Amino acid sequence: MIIMNGDLPIPIPKVEWTDIDLVVIEFNTKAHYTLTCALSSNKYTKIYRLKTTKEIWDLLSINYEGTKYDQLRKVVTLTRHYERFSMKEEETMDDMFERL
Repeated sequence: MIIMNGDLPIPIPKVEWTDIDLVVIEFNTKAHYTLTCALSSNKYTKIYRLKTTKEIWDLLSINYEGTKYDQLRKVVTLTRHYERFSMKEEETMDDMFERL
């Protein structure tokens, strides 16, 4: 939820935080910590300057999953490979399933 929607919409002074704001901030902190700890030092250098968890998530999702166009292209390519998949003449059933 935090990652998809982002942090608190407007920076609120700490004295005005409600219980819901505290929960959102706690989840955001946990998500931010989890994402940064899960990355290698090489990947961390790419995201350390980002302030919010949503910014980190968006950058990582584009780097690892690609844009919507890239995802669609991958699906089409994998579907074609699957549809053209067949057993080779010299191949046993076990070999074919291993290759699949």
